[in-house]
Amino acid sequence: MNRIIAFVIALVATYATLSVQISLGVGGTVQNTSLSDDNPTDGFFRSGIGFGVYLTGIYAVTPDISLIIQPGFDQRKTYLSYLETYVSEGELRDSVIYYTAAYFNNINISIGMRIYSSTRRWFFPTGAAFSLPSRATVKV
Repeated sequence: MNRIIAFVIALVATYATLSVQISLGVGGTVQNTSLSDDNPTDGFFRSGIGFGVYLTGIYAVTPDISLIIQPGFDQRKTYLSYLETYVSEGELRDSVIYYTAAYFNNINISIGMRIYSSTRRWFFPTGAAFSLPSRATVKV
């Protein structure tokens, strides 16, 4: 996380000394994540809502081509649920559902470029995204 903070400070420091060829932005995402595999016995997966935040740095190489870097962080969440039944004298007496939440934290770095049309209304994005898992947590 300290590397991201240092990167942000470096971007802000160089932004003040460079021309209008650089622009900075902040963005966010909301995603619905679910695991899919063979469900465990008496269990099932359920999707969870996660979030993400990122910074965007754009450097205009030419009027038609811009380089982009987007460092960011996201947290994805999903649930594993178990159904436990209580049977007495051959009859179902009660059932309880237990929920386990799994959180996956990732640090993302996207590097790419935009190639603009002649009117600059449309652009073609290209690049690569790298995701580094930083922490996984399970809460019962």
